[in-house]
Amino acid sequence: YLIYDVIQSRIVKEGGTSTFPVEILISEKSKSAFISHWDANSLFAVDAETFTTAHVPDSVTAGGIFFSKPQSVAVDAATNRIFISNLGSDYITVIDGAAQKPIAKITVGRSIQTLFLNNSTKKLYAVSPPDNTFTVIDISKSAYPTKTIQLEQQPRGGAINEKTNRIYYSNSAVAQISVVDGSKDEVIATIDLPKKSFPLVSSIDERRDKIYVALYGGGLVAVINGENNKVEKLIPTGENPIWARYIPALDRVFVSVEREKKVLVIDPDSDEILQTLEVSGRPYRIFFDAETKYVYINR
Repeated sequence: YLIYDVIQSRIVKEGGTSTFPVEILISEKSKSAFISHWDANSLFAVDAETFTTAHVPDSVTAGGIFFSKPQSVAVDAATNRIFISNLGSDYITVIDGAAQKPIAKITVGRSIQTLFLNNSTKKLYAVSPPDNTFTVIDISKSAYPTKTIQLEQQPRGGAINEKTNRIYYSNSAVAQISVVDGSKDEVIATIDLPKKSFPLVSSIDERRDKIYVALYGGGLVAVINGENNKVEKLIPTGENPIWARYIPALDRVFVSVEREKKVLVIDPDSDEILQTLEVSGRPYRIFFDAETKYVYINR
């Protein structure tokens, strides 16, 4: 927050608030300014005379808040730990799956949208679009040590190839894919996509080492060769493909095309569209039940 002195025509004070300040409320009677925050349970108060700050009520400092607009979930089955990202804050919540209770908070970037867990390396990856970063968390250690790596503009979806230990992130604003070496936790390559194509969700065919990326603004699915980081093919989909998922048990790629209300089924051998399924609403995420072989798509 900034305090500007109109008479002096200068900023006389600046300081940090809680995460995601939304609105400033002024009370001339109390000589204070109150700052509300997205999904917080208190107000951040600034005294206009002394410039001192406080929370009202002050219970927000007790550390008892574990969720703020929870968004993405990753599960480590070996330890029965569940990791939840929070859009309204800068931390990941850790839940004890046996007790069904939160046990820790891991400070990461702002407004974490997606989490990716590499079960082989026990590394959890958290993507922050407003910070243009991703944070690597070592979940094999009780202290959950972290490392933050810079990406390009507006990183969104991503995917992990556990066989090659490569992570692929969509940088939506600049139409690029960042390739991360999971052993070094460093960006080792950048893949250019058609301009203004706004890449979103990626999915990986580990057997063929191919990455499928939904290009929301381009009406395409990009097929990338994981060995040489080259775009092998651009598959026309119709307007606004928003989700792509390769399902190994079916050996098929499913793509949700939001604007045209359809789902495409792609053969990964030929990268040709085998089937078009019309739906009655705008399709979004794609889920799969390995036991029943049913594919579920919410709309």
